[in-house]
Amino acid sequence: MDSRDYVFAFPINVSADVPADFEPPAEVSDFVAGLFLPQSEPDRLWRRAYPARILLLTRDGLWVVPHSCAMEQTLFIPLRSLETLECGRILLLGWIELRSGDVELDLRYNRRCSDTVEKFLTKLKDCWLAEKAGQAALESPSRRDYGEALNVKFKYALETEMIGDDEPPLMRFFLPSVRRLRRRFLRYETWSAGDLVVLTSRRLLWITDRNRGVYEPYGTVSRSAPLSSLTGLHLCLFNNEPSFECALRRSQAWRFPLAAGFEPEARNFADCIREIPPFLNETGGDLGQRTCATGPEEDHLL
Repeated sequence: MDSRDYVFAFPINVSADVPADFEPPAEVSDFVAGLFLPQSEPDRLWRRAYPARILLLTRDGLWVVPHSCAMEQTLFIPLRSLETLECGRILLLGWIELRSGDVELDLRYNRRCSDTVEKFLTKLKDCWLAEKAGQAALESPSRRDYGEALNVKFKYALETEMIGDDEPPLMRFFLPSVRRLRRRFLRYETWSAGDLVVLTSRRLLWITDRNRGVYEPYGTVSRSAPLSSLTGLHLCLFNNEPSFECALRRSQAWRFPLAAGFEPEARNFADCIREIPPFLNETGGDLGQRTCATGPEEDHLL
């Protein structure tokens, strides 16, 4: 059977699970986990946005193999050079974005098969962060929660992202979504997006329900970066608006606006991270640096 007819993702546990119409690289003799991602549904002109792919995770990297009939090349991303991992989960729209040096790979999929994809992502994050682990164990802070209490939506998003007992959240800052009523000719409501920043023993995690500047009531976008990639964590001005920024060593900074009244909590959160031994020495960055940026919105301001 042509694997392009498959509409569900499925795990690839052994070589025999690889569909016959795929051609895995000869270098892949053993892998930790694998995943088949089906091609997109056709549009009205029977065009497809992306082909069927298989992902093969080894101890040292991730192979991304397109279907043999697709006009794409096989890619290998070493785990040691993987800088950030982004996971989008908005209704049936799902994507996995990988950034490594000059490579920026966007793998989209239909979330009808989300459980299968999430199990693979857990293994990928576990292997990746283990490869990146080099810092000493972080000390547990005296205060862990900053901002508001987590709502149900962000509690679920955080549970989905966590790897397990090996990655306890150490502290977090949560800025919730806020409903606003406005009136011009007619009365209408708007929502500001929510943002959650979590420091774990292995990475910095940012979860938001903002996608390309638009509030998403039915989904979230998460980004992960190993602690060794973090070079700054501070408040700044962006477009003359108070914002919170996470500066990364080789990738664009993560930045989101702060609602009125949340600046002190955000500042205390950043200060507390700076005081956790041996965090500052291990990352090699100035986590207390204060910056001021202005200009048009960039892609990393979700």
